Amino acid sequence: MPNSFWNAEFLRRPIMLDAQDGQVMPVSVRDVGEEDLTINASVIRTRRYTVISRYSQDVWYDDQARLVKAQLVARDGSVIMYRLL
Repeated sequence: MPNSFWNAEFLRRPIMLDAQDGQVMPVSVRDVGEEDLTINASVIRTRRYTVISRYSQDVWYDDQARLVKAQLVARDGSVIMYRLL
């Protein structure tokens, strides 16, 4: 399965295919727990996961397994964030 946060199924996989270079990489996922996020003035109950592979990333999904937020730290230390609009 290619690494893509858009499909929450990857959370149940021990390995993924890196979409950038085609290499198989091991994946470890830690369930951090529930969090309320405010998106466009609405509070959304989410579940946060820390995904550890080549990079450590955090992802948040709602109760329909829809990606609400993703955050990762790039090699240069900058933070990249995706957020539901």
